[in-house]
Amino acid sequence: MAALHWLAWARLADFANLVLYVVLHVGMFCQVSHAAAHGRWAGSRWVKLLQRSGLWVSPAAHRLHHCELDKNFCIVNGWANPLVDRLF
Repeated sequence: MAALHWLAWARLADFANLVLYVVLHVGMFCQVSHAAAHGRWAGSRWVKLLQRSGLWVSPAAHRLHHCELDKNFCIVNGWANPLVDRLF
């Protein structure tokens, strides 16, 4: 019985590690996409391509993110802004 109890905790720890891994990597991706709009990559061809495709936030939407401090929080691509703006 003790072995099953330990196994349950081991699986929970594995799940917690997976969640932490995913959250950290998604958070890192969000920060990289936002930094690319500011830093030395801002005018690069691949950043412009991602912005034009809608996968990353457009320059106009990014300006709104900085001008209106009470909305437009979704810094990756802005798709969820209508929903998130209603929540906050």
